[in-house]
Amino acid sequence: MGLNNNNDENSKVKVQEIEHKIELLISNLALFCFKRGFSLDTFVDVIENTSSLEHKTKIPIDQLPNQLLLNRDI
Repeated sequence: MGLNNNNDENSKVKVQEIEHKIELLISNLALFCFKRGFSLDTFVDVIENTSSLEHKTKIPIDQLPNQLLLNRDI
């Protein structure tokens, strides 16, 4: 991620910025899951399954929905 173990002030600021972004991501994911009635664990499972599907099919995640729709009628 471009971070190293330097103890200079610039590195500390970068780490703090990343920590803040990760905290926001987790909060937003928790809210997303709550609104849809499932747990963060379930969400992570879905992401892992989708990633596995991408690996098995060699189709990038962002193209999976279109590929599924194209192949639906076959």
